[in-house]
Amino acid sequence: MKRLAISIVVSMFIVSCQSETVPDTTLASTTTSTVTSTTTSLTTTTTVPMTGVESAIYLFFEGYPVAPGPYLAAVSRAGIDDLGGALTALLEGVTEDEAAMGISSTIPEGTELLGVEVLDGIAHVDLSIEFESGGGSLSMMGRVAQMVYTATRFDGVDSVRFLLEGAPLDVLGGEGLIIDEPQTRSAWTDLIPPILIEDPMWGSTVGSELAIAGTAELASGILSYVVVDADGLIIHEGEITIPSGERTEFSAGIVLEEIPHPGSGSIIVWEWAPDGSQQHVLEYPLALVDSG
Repeated sequence: MKRLAISIVVSMFIVSCQSETVPDTTLASTTTSTVTSTTTSLTTTTTVPMTGVESAIYLFFEGYPVAPGPYLAAVSRAGIDDLGGALTALLEGVTEDEAAMGISSTIPEGTELLGVEVLDGIAHVDLSIEFESGGGSLSMMGRVAQMVYTATRFDGVDSVRFLLEGAPLDVLGGEGLIIDEPQTRSAWTDLIPPILIEDPMWGSTVGSELAIAGTAELASGILSYVVVDADGLIIHEGEITIPSGERTEFSAGIVLEEIPHPGSGSIIVWEWAPDGSQQHVLEYPLALVDSG
């Protein structure tokens, strides 16, 4: 075993092992489930197939390791199995523990989900008037991106069309952010880091078998990663090769031969720069469970 030795100092965050265990699942799972999105101000109920992944909402994190963040991160949420539930959890905001770790949301407090309907891959999301209150242009962009990334994690949802109190929302806030067309992830890539890990999620519980998956845009085309246990030991390390210079989806299976110190660990990712330094370093806290 090797202790963590990374040239850019990354703080280890503490992840409390909750009494409620989150199932260990991956983006690559072939299991499907039925997701029912019940509408209120919208009048129909839509069934959407969902890949068998752990529930997540998208929030912002700061300081990895310096500006230009903040960036979006997929944050674990247990007990959610439908689109309406995920969006409601997103509107509820961050927990106290997450706030202490630098996690935040740009969605105004008090925003409510009034309805959601999925038609032809477009999630029509109806929100209360609070959604357009307060904040500048970055805040407006951030709240739209959070909703879009959370909704499009569900299989069958490709984009989001926003409504406000039942009326189509074409321009958001005094900054005049135009959102009169269905919004896709590709419109908001400036708000995600060069390496976006979507599984395992920030704060999720994992066992000895897991997957690392997400998207990345790297000049070298090589993503490096390590898994660190609760005592700071590197218990797995590897590299993933992707096409260089373009944002690409990636996934790889990870088998942890042993977890000497279960509990609060993390997965750390980065790219090697031409001068041998590490860049785009990100750390995602995990709760490691010895399932062997």
